[in-house]
Amino acid sequence: MVLFRWLISMDAHRQKVHGIFSRIAGKYDLMNTILSFNLDKAWRARTLEVAAPKGAERWLDACCGTGKITLELRRMLGEHGEVIGLDFTAAMLEVARQAERKTALTTPIIWLEADAMELPYPDEYFDGVTIGFGLRNLPDIDRGLCEMRRVLKPGGRLVCLELSHPTWPVFRHGHQVFVRFAVPLIGNLSRRGERNYQWLSDSLRRFPGAAALADRMRLAGLQKLQVQRLSGGIAAIHKGIR
Repeated sequence: MVLFRWLISMDAHRQKVHGIFSRIAGKYDLMNTILSFNLDKAWRARTLEVAAPKGAERWLDACCGTGKITLELRRMLGEHGEVIGLDFTAAMLEVARQAERKTALTTPIIWLEADAMELPYPDEYFDGVTIGFGLRNLPDIDRGLCEMRRVLKPGGRLVCLELSHPTWPVFRHGHQVFVRFAVPLIGNLSRRGERNYQWLSDSLRRFPGAAALADRMRLAGLQKLQVQRLSGGIAAIHKGIR
């Protein structure tokens, strides 16, 4: 009975998140920029520096959304290697495909509609996995981390960019107020009458802080954890090695 309730809860979570991101796909990038005060671009650039894809490596961008990180991985690898952008929301992937068509990339990206909780790849398949602003939306963070570790080759790296919690008390309090009240209000400007960005607020308040997330990555079997707090701790990059 407990397992049955857990499965029902997981499915309800998936459906809720899928519905939210299907509705906001067209305005997702703009709202991210507004809500992060345009810092999201610098955060992604730093994440890619940490990931450091090279040569003929094979990379997966899990929960790729509109493909911002995926496209940069492809640019950094040039004509070599392989890049796969995976997301379970068709509307987000369509935005990503449209963005790719506007670039001068000559080596195509593989876009795949699939669930990051059940990656359709064999063990030890990728040299690297990135996930940007996606881990927080998984119904089971620990299972998602284990799954991403599973598909990494020995020595492969998982690089996660995610919103986090400032540690300085005054800044932390102000950030909590912003997340709880201002984020849903600003987000709702994109679609009047809908509370899509209430999810962002709620999920962020539930999400573990940078140190706690590092511990959970270790429990998932990742080693040599590195954590970089960004912009006073409102975002963080985690890197772990299989």
